[in-house]
Amino acid sequence: MQGQNVSDGLAPNLCHLQKPRPSFGQGVDTHLFGLKMIASIESMCLPELYKDVAYIKSTYYDLTTSQVPHKTSSFMCYGPVVPEGYGCCYNPRENDILFRCSPFKSSTKADATQFANTLKETLCRMRNLCNV
Repeated sequence: MQGQNVSDGLAPNLCHLQKPRPSFGQGVDTHLFGLKMIASIESMCLPELYKDVAYIKSTYYDLTTSQVPHKTSSFMCYGPVVPEGYGCCYNPRENDILFRCSPFKSSTKADATQFANTLKETLCRMRNLCNV
């Protein structure tokens, strides 16, 4: 590697190193959320960005997902972040993928069983397409 040039063999490794940054709290949404919380704690006026329709829509997650890798079948689960949403953890293993889906118990719209069945059906269709 010289200056800004990267050898073909090294480039994929460098790209791979950049991928997990958001999982270490280095995604822009984490920083913006932190600044919003500081403003709230310090009783500061909320900056206009946080009142913008686009920002509000971009932080309303109907589906919150996260990979929780573990070699055994033990599993952790977490809930949704909005009233009618879902939380969905997944654990990709060598021969299968474990999922846990959950809505708020009080939700009148979110149905974890229906969501899980649709997810399973969709993944099976994707597998079948790949096996053609």
